[in-house]
Amino acid sequence: MDYSYLHERYNGRLLLGLVDTKLLDCRPFAWMSSADFTLASDSAEITSLKWNSGRSNLSATAHITNFRRPHIRASYDAHVDLTEAASISRRRELRAGLLDLKAKATGQSISLPPTDCSPFAISPGRTIRLLSPKQP
Repeated sequence: MDYSYLHERYNGRLLLGLVDTKLLDCRPFAWMSSADFTLASDSAEITSLKWNSGRSNLSATAHITNFRRPHIRASYDAHVDLTEAASISRRRELRAGLLDLKAKATGQSISLPPTDCSPFAISPGRTIRLLSPKQP
């Protein structure tokens, strides 16, 4: 991290090269992540946040201004390989597919009602197969 006297802000980069993770009741998996950010006296920005594991990935950006009355602008784009997710989570009912998630948000605060799924969308042409334990 360094400080820019001209712009009066800190600029930083965080890089996690390879992280092996073991969650409760799940198979171990590896992932990598990086983040570029700036921090000023009354604003913060994540100019790039990237995470990937196998064939799944996430990219996001965020900008917060006026810490006293925060205004937030954020977006993300995620692609999840459901075959890999099923293997890691040991969920046999999830067989195959790709899940694409995209969202943008802006405002004084971010709060979605519990029934609002508008930020989530499955791309056309993608298939998700869920089988209950009673089905063959």
